[in-house]
Amino acid sequence: MTITLSDSCCVQFFVETDGEWTGALHTYLAVDDIAGVKILGLGNEYRDNLDNGVLKAADSKVFLHGPTEKMFLAPESSTQVIQANSYSIAMHHEGHNDIMLWTPWTKAGTNPADMPADDYKKMICLETSRIQKPQQTGKLGVRLERIKN
Repeated sequence: MTITLSDSCCVQFFVETDGEWTGALHTYLAVDDIAGVKILGLGNEYRDNLDNGVLKAADSKVFLHGPTEKMFLAPESSTQVIQANSYSIAMHHEGHNDIMLWTPWTKAGTNPADMPADDYKKMICLETSRIQKPQQTGKLGVRLERIKN
């Protein structure tokens, strides 16, 4: 694993194995207010893990209005997390074939147990992942940049 910190943050995970591997880089992002977050670049369809993995169509702009556990199946190589009253975050993905979007919503405080109950309003988890198509040798990476609105 390589982590590079500069004007951006870059995490790269390298795997070489005789078997197959899957993985996800669990990127927890602090946001000002989850109600004002818009996410671009996630793709046109996802599996809704909170609805038995049902395949659903996605809008080009994703907003969060409740508990979320969605695996986007054909995401773009870059994702933008846009905040209404603050900076935005650009995420550049490498080696991925899907992206998981997760928030505990009001289950914060119980899942995860060490998270204060109202902190769900201040975070999202956007995971650069390789779940659908395991591989033997490869790289999974994400680079994050803060962008002024």
